[in-house]
Amino acid sequence: MMVYLWLHGCPTQRPFTEAGTLVAPFNLVPVTPGRPVAEDNRVQVSTASNTGRSSAETAHEAARIDALVEEVKQLKRDHSFERAEALLLEEVTRQEAAARTTGRGVAPWYYKQLAVIYSKQHRYPDEVLILERYESQPKAPGVMPAQLLARLEKSRDRLASLQAN
Repeated sequence: MMVYLWLHGCPTQRPFTEAGTLVAPFNLVPVTPGRPVAEDNRVQVSTASNTGRSSAETAHEAARIDALVEEVKQLKRDHSFERAEALLLEEVTRQEAAARTTGRGVAPWYYKQLAVIYSKQHRYPDEVLILERYESQPKAPGVMPAQLLARLEKSRDRLASLQAN
């Protein structure tokens, strides 16, 4: 703010030399004993995740999930729905295979993103199919399974009304 005021010829309240001393650091996370730390010394977050990141068994797998999520978000912003769909379908297949071998539920985020893409493209039968596919899988804990079930019901109703017309 002081730079903005200075650039516009306004007086500043404090000299620039004090700028770094005015605010205590707020983005530092203390490392506590016993808490897992990644190879790059960042603290691993252990909260639940709709993407399956919290159940990743290695730092490499967590990084892969993070990169995939960011890429899908960017592709959606760029309206590159075909590429996003391909990545999401690949991950859905991976999630389902992992669920069969580990007994854990699938992460719902990928199914939801596919449903959103299909809805934006007015591909309502595909939206229903991906939500039904999710519904047939074992679920990871959280609130999203109930949200996706509600979305499935609404999508089915919309599809039925469109087919009736």
